[in-house]
Amino acid sequence: IDDLQEKLLLQAESAEAQQNQLTQLTTENERLRTAIASRTELVEAEHQRSESELETLCEERRRIQDDLSSAENEKIRLEEQLMACEMKCDDLKIELQLQKASISELTEMHEEAKRQCEDAQATLQTVEAENFSLVERLAKADKELEEVKGQLRARLEQDEVRFLSLTEVSL
Repeated sequence: IDDLQEKLLLQAESAEAQQNQLTQLTTENERLRTAIASRTELVEAEHQRSESELETLCEERRRIQDDLSSAENEKIRLEEQLMACEMKCDDLKIELQLQKASISELTEMHEEAKRQCEDAQATLQTVEAENFSLVERLAKADKELEEVKGQLRARLEQDEVRFLSLTEVSL
């Protein structure tokens, strides 16, 4: 009977130890589930923030492309205006040679056309400088966009590895 009582006592202690271990594992499992849920929320929030940042950069890129397109159209218009002014200058030079009698009047017309050409050239140079600046901004925005995409991919890969390792630990 003593042996049976001792065995029973040992089995009761063993069962109690197993129960304690089960309680600890259950507590640890709950803690890990909570940590995983919390980390998942953080990852989702970071993912949403990154997507928002990516969307903002895409919008900036589109805006820059629109500005660049407008600048290109303005450049074309000014080039056409410059060509027209140059043609007008050429016409006035020929007319000046043909009509020596009205030199003063033709000289004024020629000077006005020349000023218009210079103004158009100055405006064209300004537009070309703005165009160059917009191209640089577009390149910078593209580079930033690629960096954010790379960071987002890296974060997603890290989070996926962490999630998998946390899942393995909880299993």
